[in-house]
Amino acid sequence: MTIVPSADRILEALYQRSAGGTPVLLAPNHHTRGAMMDHAVFAELCFGFCQAGHCTLRFNYGGVGASTAGSTKRDQSRDEEDLRSAHQHLRETAQQKCMLIAHGYACRLLKDIEQEFSRIALIDPQSDDLEDFIEGTRASTYHIFLSSKNAERQALKESIHDLPHTVIANTTAGFQRGLPQLREAVVNFLSR
Repeated sequence: MTIVPSADRILEALYQRSAGGTPVLLAPNHHTRGAMMDHAVFAELCFGFCQAGHCTLRFNYGGVGASTAGSTKRDQSRDEEDLRSAHQHLRETAQQKCMLIAHGYACRLLKDIEQEFSRIALIDPQSDDLEDFIEGTRASTYHIFLSSKNAERQALKESIHDLPHTVIANTTAGFQRGLPQLREAVVNFLSR
C-alpha cells in the first residue's frame, strides 16, 4: 500500500515496482460507476504491464476506499487534483515521464494534464467523458479502447468516428468478459 498526499487528504494507492519500462499511472473510473483502483480491469492491466517490465501506480480518489475525504465536498476539480497528485508521486518515484490509462470518468479529468504523459490509453469512456479531452490532444499520443457492448451506443459511435480507437471483440460493458484481450491491446499500444 502506498499513500499519496493530495491537498488536505491522503490517497490510497498501490505501487507495483518493475524493471526498466516507462511507468504507468492508472486513473480509475468514478466509484458510482462501480470502479475503484482494485477493479478487475486495473488488476489485469497492472499484471500485463508488470510482466512487460513497467512499474504501475493505481489510486482511489479522495473519499473512496481508504482515501480520506478531506474538508470539502468531493467534485470533479478535487478528482483532477487527485490525478495530478498521483501523477506527481509516480513521476518523482520513477524519475521519468509516465504513460496513463484513464478508465471511463477519468477521461474527463485530462484536459489540462494530457501533455504531461508520453501516451494515453482511454478505456471504455462514455461520449460525455471525451468532450473536453479530445479537442486539444495530439492523436498520436492517445488511443481509445472500447468493449464491444459500449461501442454499440450511437452517441459514442458519433463521438469517436474519426478518432483512433479499437473495439475489443466479444466483450461486455465494463469488460466483465474479455479482460485478457483488453490487456494485450493496451499493453501493445503503450509499449510501442
